[in-house]
Parts: sequence; structure tokens; C-alpha cells
Amino acid sequence: MTISEDQAYTELKPHIRRLWNCVDDAFQRYRDYPDILVHRKTTRANIVNDLIFENVISEFDEVPGTVVIHQDAGQLRLLSISDLVTLWFKKLDENRESSNVSTKQADQLNRGQMNLFGEGDLLVAGYQLNPDETAIKCLSFSPPNNVTPRWFIDVQEIAQPIVMRETKTAKPGVRLRIIKGPEQIIL
Repeated sequence: MTISEDQAYTELKPHIRRLWNCVDDAFQRYRDYPDILVHRKTTRANIVNDLIFENVISEFDEVPGTVVIHQDAGQLRLLSISDLVTLWFKKLDENRESSNVSTKQADQLNRGQMNLFGEGDLLVAGYQLNPDETAIKCLSFSPPNNVTPRWFIDVQEIAQPIVMRETKTAKPGVRLRIIKGPEQIIL
């Protein structure tokens, strides 16, 4: 892995809101799925990942410089956002690590080895759920599990007070906080 946290941030920043929306919308749509109470966590993660990727295809279809990547009959799905960064969407555990079925391909990706294709360095675009697992707590961008040094660029929704709107045409916005090292940026 050759990309630094600062380089990754520069590449990610123009796409942060769109990426957050892809993940957050997918999880909210999953909550409307039938029979979610009988789903195992892996079932939920697979469905949410499918919904995320459906959103990615829709949101990034005409964004210059981005490429949606499908390989191995749709099993490997990535988003290249530039010549430097390719994103792998995953659910993260409490230690900020993704879990994978151990395959040769997954092991290579977790070591940051993307000799499968020539796009940029692989970053995990991982999401964590809040403690009661009802919403996205954080969208975190980082190198894969077995790549050092590990760094994280976190995006979180900022809780906003309820404000009475004067007109029905006003649309509430969602504010996002980006945490990169000691910096915080609010969008």
C-alpha cells in the first residue's frame, strides 16, 4: 500500500456525502425488509452490501473518474474513485475490522494485494452500526485489515436539534462530521 492518509482524504473528500448516502440509505432500506428478525448477522450484512452496491451503481454511474468494478461473477464488487483509490464496501466489527470468508482472493485483498486489476490502492469503506443496531454509526475509510500502518478517516452523522420549519418546501439536511487524525471537518 502506497497511499497515505492525506492522499486518501484528498481523493475521498469530493465523494464523502455521496458515499455516506449510499451506505445510510442501504441500511434504512434494509430495515424495511420483511422478516429481518430471523436474519443472521451475515444475512443482514450480505443484503445491506447488495443494497449499498445498488446505490453505488446509481450514484456513481456518471461521476467522472469513477469506475464500478464487478469481477468473478459479481462476487467482487468495488468502486474506483480515482487512479489512486479503490473502495471495498464492508461491515466492520467493534475493532474496525471486516470479516470475510477465507478465500485466496479475500486474503489477498486483506493484505492490500490487488494484482487482479490495475486500479488504485484498496481502501475499505466500512460501516459500523450503533449499539442497538438500528442505524449507521460511522462510515470509516482505512487500509484493509492486514495492511500497516492502519489509519482511519471516519464520517459520522451529527445529531441536530429539531427545528420547526416555516415552510413546507424547506428540506432538512444531514450534517456530516469527518474525523481524520486530529482534524474534524463538518460538511
